[in-house]
Amino acid sequence: MVIRTAAEHGRAAYDAGVSDVRFGVSGVSFEVTVPGGILAGVRSGRGDPLLVLHGGPGLSDYSGMFADELTGWDALRYTQRGVDPSTTAGPFTVGQHVSDALAVLDQHGIGTAVVLGHSWGGYLAMQLAAAASLRLSWPSYFADPSVAPAAPDDLRMSRACYAGTYESISAARADDLLPGLLAQFSGPAEIVAGSASPFPANVATSTGALFRDGEVTMVAGAGHFPWIERPGCVAAALRRIAARQP
Repeated sequence: MVIRTAAEHGRAAYDAGVSDVRFGVSGVSFEVTVPGGILAGVRSGRGDPLLVLHGGPGLSDYSGMFADELTGWDALRYTQRGVDPSTTAGPFTVGQHVSDALAVLDQHGIGTAVVLGHSWGGYLAMQLAAAASLRLSWPSYFADPSVAPAAPDDLRMSRACYAGTYESISAARADDLLPGLLAQFSGPAEIVAGSASPFPANVATSTGALFRDGEVTMVAGAGHFPWIERPGCVAAALRRIAARQP
């Protein structure tokens, strides 16, 4: 989906940055100031701005797993609040996670960006769109659990962030304000889901129906991390959304 903030996109600081390798991705490392400390991330690539939101909540950033899908984009990814090297302090609420994501864009001078969210990051992206316009069972996330790759060695989890954020999600669902807010969002949205994901297909279709211009793609034979079993499916979705931008 495409969101707009009050800032303007400026590349000067990025071009002057120092190359680093963080989260398995080569690029320019950055730190964004937020209440309670900083958010640590990396910016890489050339093209239109792309904000990448990893899943969780309370997990470390694993978006390096699908870095190859982001070719042709100016991608900004960061570890969300709750797990170092970002601040481990709360509050762990949906509203704070939204504010944090906007801070990443604003402090980079980015006024318009495509947002790519995986799992919990997809829900956060919807909340971000509305605001701006676990225990991990790894094998069960794959179409064939018997051949599931190992979880990344550096994947970490904050139980406090997970619990606190999900309490906030429950409150947001009870308020039931998000569907009405998303109905006012005029930008395009692409929902990509694996047909063999542990999440039912109607989760994807009902999510797509929340948007005026929402499209749903079910990736055959893929689980919750579809880029692993069907390489290129995320890149294809990004190309589609770029073509649909007004």
